[in-house]
Amino acid sequence: PEKDFILASGSPQRRAYGQIGFIPKKIEPADIDEHVLKDEKPWPYIRRVAKLKALAVAKVHPNENILSADTIIVSGQHIIQKSKNAEAQKKAMQMLSGHTHRV
Repeated sequence: PEKDFILASGSPQRRAYGQIGFIPKKIEPADIDEHVLKDEKPWPYIRRVAKLKALAVAKVHPNENILSADTIIVSGQHIIQKSKNAEAQKKAMQMLSGHTHRV
């Protein structure tokens, strides 16, 4: 059954929530700047970005419940950004290869 919220994410991982009965009434990705601020650590970054996504969608739908989340990859205290192209993806994979990381 449809729930009473808008999902502020275009992530395929978030869309998969529907497979477990977590179906938003609408999915609306937020168009925000997701760059990492200077010296920003992973937890403050992920909270800031998720909040910005929720606020951006709430501006368009002011009387709705908004659910927002984000996923990052962290190696040590280094946030691995979403790759913009194949070369950036290759560099990220090389950086992670043989090292422990968290998602």
